Amino acid sequence: DVLELDKALSDNAKVGDVARDYAKERGPESKAIVRMVRFGAPFQYGQFGGMTSVKKAMWTLNFLMRMFLNKITFGLSPRPVFVEVGDGYQKYSAVMRKADTLTAILWAFAGALFYTLTKLRGVVA
Repeated sequence: DVLELDKALSDNAKVGDVARDYAKERGPESKAIVRMVRFGAPFQYGQFGGMTSVKKAMWTLNFLMRMFLNKITFGLSPRPVFVEVGDGYQKYSAVMRKADTLTAILWAFAGALFYTLTKLRGVVA
């Protein structure tokens, strides 16, 4: 962030232009960080509540499933967001884009499986 701000300051004379350039460069990353906190590690602060333990178990299952997919596909499937950002070499927006793509693929697969099972049940019944 500091390097981007320094670049914006050196490239522009007007404060408005500095703010515009900085927001253009860092805006997508800021949005990705907000999404990452919501979905990548939502239980890091030990919240409490009625459904929290169920949600935490579901998040853990999702995390383990994504790690397993990464291992069996030899890295073709991205690691979970929480792990992926740890290497520090990727932009947050790129990490979230990979995670969103995998989520869409998993939902499509689940939908196709559901459709197939429904069709098979209709044939057998």
